[in-house]
Amino acid sequence: MRETLSVGCKGKCAIPGETNLKTLRPEIATEWDYEKNGDLRPEDFTVASNKHMWWKCNLGHSWRTAISERNRGRGCPYCKGSKVLIGFNDLSTTRPQLAAEWDYEKNDGLRPEQFSAGSDKKIWWRCKLGHSWSASIGDRSKEGGCPYCKGQKVLIDFNDLNTTHPHLAAEWDYEKNDGLRPEQVTAGSNKKVWWRCKLEHSWHAVINSRSSGRGCPYCKNRKVMPGFNDLSTTHPRLAAAWDYEKNDGLSPEQITFGSNKKVWWKCEHGHSWRTTINHRGAGHNCPYCVGKLVIPGKTDLKTIRPEIAVEWDYEKNDSFRPEHVSPRSNKSVWWRCKYGHSYKSVINSRYDDCGCPYCAGKRSVIGETDLATVHPELLKEWDYEKNGTKKPEAYNASSNKKVWWKCENGHSWKTSICDRHIGNKCPYCSGRPPMRTRLVM
Repeated sequence: MRETLSVGCKGKCAIPGETNLKTLRPEIATEWDYEKNGDLRPEDFTVASNKHMWWKCNLGHSWRTAISERNRGRGCPYCKGSKVLIGFNDLSTTRPQLAAEWDYEKNDGLRPEQFSAGSDKKIWWRCKLGHSWSASIGDRSKEGGCPYCKGQKVLIDFNDLNTTHPHLAAEWDYEKNDGLRPEQVTAGSNKKVWWRCKLEHSWHAVINSRSSGRGCPYCKNRKVMPGFNDLSTTHPRLAAAWDYEKNDGLSPEQITFGSNKKVWWKCEHGHSWRTTINHRGAGHNCPYCVGKLVIPGKTDLKTIRPEIAVEWDYEKNDSFRPEHVSPRSNKSVWWRCKYGHSYKSVINSRYDDCGCPYCAGKRSVIGETDLATVHPELLKEWDYEKNGTKKPEAYNASSNKKVWWKCENGHSWKTSICDRHIGNKCPYCSGRPPMRTRLVM
């Protein structure tokens, strides 16, 4: 009997415990409205049935639809927003701030309680400033505000360019804009129009770029106008050093003073170098003439100051040589004097006649010019306790450094090393204690 029933129904008859709604889709069966459906039960129907029944969601919303529609995933139309339930999903309840802008006069009897926030119905709105416009409810729900207040639509005497930015409207090129006027556009428009500044320069630019502060590109030196802001006109002295041969057709009439383009220059002495135009404008002249770059055999240290170059320490400077640098270079390198003292010093300071610091007594050569070697008799008066890590071998005998001393009678005092070098002894034993000590006594 069951087999015959199954073949005859062809899937339209419910087999209890097998093909009925309650067995196959228990989650849908839980929303069966037993009160409104009378004696009918979910176990009496298959999931493919087109029978319209009553349902009740977990929020208590009641609606009628086919069982097959529920099987295809259709849920509560009120929870989904496809049907309106006043007090639950109507616009006045869910978006009262939008309902407050409902234009009752133009909407001809329609009210916000009749629609959900997701409706695609196009209706009229009125903002707090009294602007009226038409838009779908769904668009308003997506934060679509008044198009006039947002500058998306033009309202003369409120948001047109002539009203909001009269100084820009004053630069409107009426002749080239072919009938379009500043009263017809807003400051936020991305439309490209023609402008004319007070110096009569004409240019094409987007309106919102002007309202964000962009002015005349010629007056601002962003574009070149020969005879007005080109390099030859504004800085003829720089243009005179233009290397036409190496710049491959580019001329100073095609570029502005503030450009960061790298070009070739040639000074009056024939030196050729490459740098940006604005770098030249900042006062940077020929690097060969000022000694920043070297012309071997002409401006290098070995050629200009051979007597200094002979003290170059080739061993410590590796492959760096005196013919590679300018005499005025600020680079610090190693030197070796005729007595074999090795020291590091800036090239420019050597050019200014600063020689070996050891020979000049500015640095100590252990075993030659240090205090311990020159005045071994003073070592017994060196106050090792107060001088800490300072040792007499570290100082030149003629150093101006002040250190602590202690005589054989236990007197402690501070004075320069050179003061001891010239023969001065303990001030207490000599009857001339330091001024501060005398005042205390």
